Amino acid sequence: MHQQGLTVQDLTLLGYSDVKKDERFSANDICLVYNALAVAGVRQLSATFVYFKSRATRAQAEEVLSRIQQSPDLYVVVPLSTMNNKSEISNLCKARKVECFVHEDLIWKRVETLMKEYVKSLSESIIPEKYFVQPRRDDDSKSELDQELIDFMTGKEQNKKGNLLVLSASAGVGKTTLARHLTKLLAERSFANRVIPIYVESQHWSKIQFETIDGLWDVIANSLKTYNSSLNLTQEIFEHMLKIGYVSFIFDGFDELCGHRHFTYRMSLHKRTKCHSGFLLTIHNIKRSPFFEPPKIRVVSAPKSWRG
Repeated sequence: MHQQGLTVQDLTLLGYSDVKKDERFSANDICLVYNALAVAGVRQLSATFVYFKSRATRAQAEEVLSRIQQSPDLYVVVPLSTMNNKSEISNLCKARKVECFVHEDLIWKRVETLMKEYVKSLSESIIPEKYFVQPRRDDDSKSELDQELIDFMTGKEQNKKGNLLVLSASAGVGKTTLARHLTKLLAERSFANRVIPIYVESQHWSKIQFETIDGLWDVIANSLKTYNSSLNLTQEIFEHMLKIGYVSFIFDGFDELCGHRHFTYRMSLHKRTKCHSGFLLTIHNIKRSPFFEPPKIRVVSAPKSWRG
């Protein structure tokens, strides 16, 4: 997870609404305090979240908490990077009977719960090729292209996570086969890697009436519903999960969509490359796609036939 402190979007992801910063602590540089609303059955609950930054000491945390009214819906959140201070603050929370959460674990748990059925369906619905052949790079017969791409999508490849990677190859080479193979592997390892694969391919949008959709998000939402019809995910939440790096994005046949005469490109992938999620787009011909301008794009050309 990559972000600076607890955010309004985090609390929205957790199911809270009307999230507002507590202005009493706006000048405090060791914490962030939010008030938010949640609905539990017929009751509306008012919750307070206190995020202590890594440099916060127990004494500072105690001073902040003393200014906030004690309630069952008061929560303390700390970053994973502050385990030493967390133990002090955690002990303070126990003494005050206030729940204390690790930020990264709290957000991931929500993402995991939200996407669990989608990941299960994704893993079970994609049937692996019976005779899948390990793909290689054109210029390196010993390369393991699928593992390179897995490392890229999960952020294991140093300084590459968040970049846009384009896989370009001729029709019939096996781009879709590779994209499905990667998606299935990522789905099966998603909870261990803490990365959820979001998969889009042409058969998901080929029957959509393009005159009625509003850009790329409608295509993505339709693909999500393909694997889990009950998934209720807004564009705001989806983009936030991309930003913090808990999902990866695989779009097979992106140039086919961009070339559709009714499709309007309204969702900026350029801005998405600044986030911490991996993007993989497969295309037939990069020259047909005018959207790939950022300098950090890495083009992988697949051979005419995969070599074992």
